[in-house]
Amino acid sequence: MIKLAATWEGIEACRQLERQGIAATHTIIFGRASYTAHASATLISPFVGRIYDWYVARDEAPER
Repeated sequence: MIKLAATWEGIEACRQLERQGIAATHTIIFGRASYTAHASATLISPFVGRIYDWYVARDEAPER
């Protein structure tokens, strides 16, 4: 499995790799998850802790 960043270039590389039968994964995904899924990635790996950090930075984090 090839690990790619979820940039526009990484998403296009994923499309090409998956067409050739090479499994690909995207990491560090926030707002582009729908684009990544559209690229037919075998695996999508969001970092849940980083998503929580986004809410903390905006003072919107739920109580733990």
